[in-house]
Amino acid sequence: SNGMKVVAVQGISKLKHLTAGGLLDVYMLAREVLLFFGIAMNGQVALVRPLLAPMTMAAAEKSTKLSEQGKEKMKARIAATDNFSNFFSQNTFVAGGGVLLMASTMTSLHHAVKPSQIVIWSVPVAVIAFIVVAIYNYFCDKHYLTGKEADK
Repeated sequence: SNGMKVVAVQGISKLKHLTAGGLLDVYMLAREVLLFFGIAMNGQVALVRPLLAPMTMAAAEKSTKLSEQGKEKMKARIAATDNFSNFFSQNTFVAGGGVLLMASTMTSLHHAVKPSQIVIWSVPVAVIAFIVVAIYNYFCDKHYLTGKEADK
């Protein structure tokens, strides 16, 4: 894991134009697409903390030196992106546990709901969540790129 972390950080530092927000956007898009096909990534403990967090920190520190408070905010932003991508995309797979539970519960309450109907309404929510997070990441990157974080 430690060797993989070093290679990932070195790779990110070579990509000159990649920002922390850009990396988080790519991660969120990949996670949402994989969840749509029913492929779950391991999340916070197995992927985000050991791999995504160091990569994102390296991308952020290309533009400015982060203060301790800035590093903590960046960690929170990384975790939030993972949570948003999982929460808003988990019902986009038609055979997902949450989708099947909602469909069976609604059917038992005499409301005929097919799993595909739940997915049809879940996909736009996942897209909107991605757009909102991408806009947030853009503004956070502007904050870091202007060096405002270095002053704190």
